[in-house]
Amino acid sequence: SFSPHVKDMIKKIREFLFKNFYLNPKIMKIVIKGKLMIKKLFEFYLENPNCLPKKCKTKKDLIIAVKDYIAGMTDSFLIQEYEKLIIKKK
Repeated sequence: SFSPHVKDMIKKIREFLFKNFYLNPKIMKIVIKGKLMIKKLFEFYLENPNCLPKKCKTKKDLIIAVKDYIAGMTDSFLIQEYEKLIIKKK
């Protein structure tokens, strides 16, 4: 167990992080936008499984294949795919 002094320091750090980082409106805006992009890409791939890489098409369950594919994306690749498949589609 931590000493009272260290517990107090941890509490202060957590309060700071929640106030200035985790719940920061600018960051929350980015998080919400990211969630929307993931949702739209997920729906797109379910409706267009032919757009998935060949390695994903070998899985029996399409939902799991799409979930795994999106989960493995970096942020920059997610944005790139979203722009290519969703924005340019409009």
